[in-house]
Amino acid sequence: MKDSVIIKQAVEIEPVAKKDATHLALCDKNRIRYLIAVNDGKKRLSNNISTYSKKLRLLMWYLEYLPLSALALYKLGYFVKASLHPAIKDIFYKTDSSAWNMIAGTYNEKQKLVFQCFSSNQTSATYIKAGNEYTNEEMINEINYLNETRKYLKFDIPKLIDSRTLSDPFPFNILVTKEITGDKVKPFMTDEIYGIYKEIAGTPLKSDDIEYEFSHGDFAPWNIKKDKGQYVVFDWEHCGIRFRGYDLIHYTYMIERKLHHKSANEAIHNAIKKSTEFDPWLRNQNSQKLTELFFNTMYEVLGSI
Repeated sequence: MKDSVIIKQAVEIEPVAKKDATHLALCDKNRIRYLIAVNDGKKRLSNNISTYSKKLRLLMWYLEYLPLSALALYKLGYFVKASLHPAIKDIFYKTDSSAWNMIAGTYNEKQKLVFQCFSSNQTSATYIKAGNEYTNEEMINEINYLNETRKYLKFDIPKLIDSRTLSDPFPFNILVTKEITGDKVKPFMTDEIYGIYKEIAGTPLKSDDIEYEFSHGDFAPWNIKKDKGQYVVFDWEHCGIRFRGYDLIHYTYMIERKLHHKSANEAIHNAIKKSTEFDPWLRNQNSQKLTELFFNTMYEVLGSI
């Protein structure tokens, strides 16, 4: 698996003295996780970043309570002069923003970047999400899905403001939405989350003795927020048709794997058990068959189990 190349493609970063800096590069070990604008960027970022990772939660605690100069002093980051690639800068100017923070996604060949664009006189920000050739299929899938402007009762989805694709004369796939705000959801299955899953899934279709339904594809707590009583579900890049129950099982499986650090076998056992507590249809299905379907599907969707 190749390391990230998109940061070098999307942003020109030069380490400089504090007086010449536009941003602080906040790092996890030697990898940039956030670029924080020296003017108002710290408050903007810390107010809207929610993470389930213990390491990143600690990093965000430092960000909330320490000035940027202290973060640099304690070797948690360093000051830089950062400038956007012209294709992203053009979109940035159209948001009527004066500053931006960058959030770096998971470090692998499919890493994506989110730019939080804001001005001091704006109460809300704009998100620019960028991916390169390694995420071409996923980014176009999400752009197409958001372009359909679907309406749901139990939750909202991001409103697509603008987009660019590699088929245009741009080196990135880009989608632009309003900032996704709200509190992170608790990492366990609830009746409300089950209701969201059911509305996403819609009416099942049967084919070759297997039932299928629409799927978010990466249904997990970190892709959901709750703002003033209303849920928002985002990151639709993996959406598509999957076997019935995939999203429901995936939700608990990811919690078990990522947050409780269970083995794949223990995680899927617990995920199927929890899912059958909520969904009567799954109670009548063979657990071994569900396990095989899940792992085959997850590997196809996300490339790992």
